[in-house]
Amino acid sequence: MKKTVPIRFGPRDTQTIAELGRSAMTPSQIAYVCGYTQPKKASQRCTRIRRAGLIKCMPNFQPARQGKGEFVYYRGRRPKPSALPHILAVVDFRVAIHQWLHQTLDVNGEFFYGHELGLTNPIPDAAIILQKNQKSALVFVEVDMGTETVFSPRGHHCLSDKLLRYGSYFDSGQYNRDFHPNCFRGFRLALIVPPTRIRRVQRLASTEHHDFLLVSTLEAVKSSGIHQPIWYAFDGTIVDLFGRRKDGD
Repeated sequence: MKKTVPIRFGPRDTQTIAELGRSAMTPSQIAYVCGYTQPKKASQRCTRIRRAGLIKCMPNFQPARQGKGEFVYYRGRRPKPSALPHILAVVDFRVAIHQWLHQTLDVNGEFFYGHELGLTNPIPDAAIILQKNQKSALVFVEVDMGTETVFSPRGHHCLSDKLLRYGSYFDSGQYNRDFHPNCFRGFRLALIVPPTRIRRVQRLASTEHHDFLLVSTLEAVKSSGIHQPIWYAFDGTIVDLFGRRKDGD
């Protein structure tokens, strides 16, 4: 009878298991967040952890890959296939934050998925708390996949209604009570939209004077970096994540 060799788990395995308890991920995302040298290494290790019964996997078919699927790993409840594109897009944003914070020495940050925040209204997809020069900044993240309308005749379940709720949250100052003992002078909402929507959403922000809103695309975040001046402010200026203009003003 063949003897079963027990699997030895190291710190990276423990981190992988913990991260997959927070969100489902692809091997390439796991590689970035957990420090594997390449996605293949992450996939091989996840296979061993899965065989030990500690994580699970499911196929994810993408049209851009011409029908070729890749496995998505997770812990806990199996994600709905229809929700996977949005889940993985939020993780892509997480990866961009991770890359930036590991490349800079003067900014520290902590990333939270929306379900970890305990907020009820609004409920963002994610949030980031950044610290620089003994100052803190709060950034909420919303990833719009283009599945909800920008406007609705009844004003419900649409992007404009969601932004109004963020506006009320901003004006009330509730964010400082929700994130106590941190103290913020407002917050930013980083809204990721499809490229075809960015101008329309920017006009909405200008009309409603949502001065807390920054709009960009996931493509820009992944290609240029989250900290670069890739964000449209409510007045049409291009700024970085801290609201600084492209020219440095």
